[in-house]
Amino acid sequence: MNKKSAPRAAAVIEIGSNNVRMRVSQWAKGTVATLDRLEYPVSLGHDVFSSGDISFDSLRELSSVLSKFTAALRSYNIEKPKVISCTALREAKNRALVVDQLKVRNGLEVTVLEDSQEKAYIYKEVMERLDGAKLHPGNTMIAYVGSGSIGVAVYDGQKIIYTQNISMGALKLHDVLRHLHHQEADDFYYIIEEYLDTILNRIAISRFQVKNLVLTGSQLELVAQLCEAKKAGIPYQISVKKLTSLYQSIRSATAESIANRFNITEERAALLYTSLSIYNGMLRFCPQAENVISPPVDISEAMLRYQLAPKADATLATYLRESALACAQTMQESANLEDIQVVHAG
Repeated sequence: MNKKSAPRAAAVIEIGSNNVRMRVSQWAKGTVATLDRLEYPVSLGHDVFSSGDISFDSLRELSSVLSKFTAALRSYNIEKPKVISCTALREAKNRALVVDQLKVRNGLEVTVLEDSQEKAYIYKEVMERLDGAKLHPGNTMIAYVGSGSIGVAVYDGQKIIYTQNISMGALKLHDVLRHLHHQEADDFYYIIEEYLDTILNRIAISRFQVKNLVLTGSQLELVAQLCEAKKAGIPYQISVKKLTSLYQSIRSATAESIANRFNITEERAALLYTSLSIYNGMLRFCPQAENVISPPVDISEAMLRYQLAPKADATLATYLRESALACAQTMQESANLEDIQVVHAG
């Protein structure tokens, strides 16, 4: 890490499903500037999605990584980083034990974000990055594909008017169907597509007439790279044809062959496969789209913004209040419409 001290610096450590990441940033010239980033693989998600608990071995490894990260922060005079976790600890049955052990062993208070909190930060980051993007007039569907969950929101150009969370992400999908991949290797893609259909059919946004599709989350940077996506400003513009073509090209491939083709690890190849399967499935919600808008978002960057940026907390509070009211109004209008339909049917 860079050894020079940074005035008004802050750090966020994210305990993820696949890895532990740390970002150190400072407020400089009206923006949040990243000073350093560290990442270390720790597969908590495999524990949680297969057994429901984080194993003692994984806890020991996690504690060791956190010790190294906090030691590295001393050069920035940061003693208490903000430590967060989303799906990895949120779904762990021994969540309370893990949080308590990290407090005892590492002296760190871990904040476990609930699904709605996590997605609120993500959607706000996405909206910030859509400034300047070429959007068609009308509603925009935002889909965040995480390791253990999918967040869906409808954005009307000013605020979020609808949200929905699905408890299925790229890593969880891989772990749920992993045993079938060996048993039904020849037609595994049929199984995963049928399974995804049952998941994606739960997304109830047909009444919003979506005109734009925003996809972000797991393996986005790699997908954008493989699709030769243009980066106009901050969001990638990914061609739907290239996205579909990429998926078709690996649809019946094994993780080993995907890894060899793209020169990546087999574990990352498996996540690329499931992420791309979900991204491809999302295209149904905006069939007229020629391009998918894909802004890279990072919840740790969002958290740092609200720690460092002046008045950021007030802006976030306003956004949360307006979005909550808009979503409540949408639900009320939907309920009224259903009542009218029942009356007519009667």
